[in-house]
Amino acid sequence: MKTVGIIAEYNPFHAGHAYHIRESRCRIGEDCAVIAVMSGDYVQRGEPAIHDKFTRTRAALEGGADLVLELPLSTALSSAEAFGRGAVRLLSCLNVDRLSFGCETGNLESLAEIAELVAQRRFIRDVKEELKRHPEQSFASARQSTAERALGRPLPELRKPNSILAIEYLKALQGTGILPLAVERIGAGHDEIGENDYPSASELRRRIREEGGGPDEALQEILILDRLRRCGRERFPEGGLGDRLLREIGRQGSLRTLTAAAASKRYPMAGVRRACLRAALGLEPEDRQGETPLKYIRVLGFRNKGREVLRRGAEVPLLTRAAHVRSLSEEAYGQFACEAAAHDFYRLLNHLPAPGEDWRHGPVICI
Repeated sequence: MKTVGIIAEYNPFHAGHAYHIRESRCRIGEDCAVIAVMSGDYVQRGEPAIHDKFTRTRAALEGGADLVLELPLSTALSSAEAFGRGAVRLLSCLNVDRLSFGCETGNLESLAEIAELVAQRRFIRDVKEELKRHPEQSFASARQSTAERALGRPLPELRKPNSILAIEYLKALQGTGILPLAVERIGAGHDEIGENDYPSASELRRRIREEGGGPDEALQEILILDRLRRCGRERFPEGGLGDRLLREIGRQGSLRTLTAAAASKRYPMAGVRRACLRAALGLEPEDRQGETPLKYIRVLGFRNKGREVLRRGAEVPLLTRAAHVRSLSEEAYGQFACEAAAHDFYRLLNHLPAPGEDWRHGPVICI
């Protein structure tokens, strides 16, 4: 049985995601198993997900996925490069055949050419030189102009969020033996608001919040800022961003004004929010986390085909019951305890009682 991996947040799961799963299965074969690697309760834009990970897992399974695995929290709250690298590493441990990703263009050849360029050490040096010459511009802008000079053509792909992630996936796939599959997105664009047959996740989140759903944003403002005020210097990035955050924490009265004051062209808002959330949840700053091997893979849910994939095993332990983490290493136990505490905090933002649910909740099973 062939297997195809999809890296996703499903925040929330929508018609475009279901199309992506159907299209991937159609291109590879109806008998293939679709394995979704999904962010848990927090997402890469640096905020809590609109629904908890178990609710989103059920939606993904009902939408066509066969197996849903949890992306480690530290990876989920990382830059596009580390996000892609960590997710691909997880899929590699299961020896999947293909990685399917949605992007604004289905031109895999162009994306692969850009990925090969930006992975070169010389390119990174050139971007740093560009920033020295024009310190007023952002890293993204410097990378864009450097890449366009190197390839001699405009590169709109580097301005599109899903294509940027696709490029990072292609970089991470090098040497793994996993083949890429690019599926062109349909429907509303990223963060696009308004009516559409395939509305964006941003539009759906807006609707959910208007109806009173999702984490309590006012409570989030208070609790995260309170946690940040209690953090030591070691919880913040080294250098500029960490210094800016520490300075503004004492000046600002809300998380919103804090992140706005700390953000700049050099430090984009999403990166600032991620740094705040990492500190509040007790994670190492991204610039100091290093490359740590996977200690286990958390199974969030499966269908019959997914069960078959689980029976094959993986290069690291597959965790279907939280209690089994106690038989693993001390480092694995510590990681799960941190993830479970983050889940408790997420539930608190939703005014839900009974901490410790992550230790008790088994996989979602759809037959």
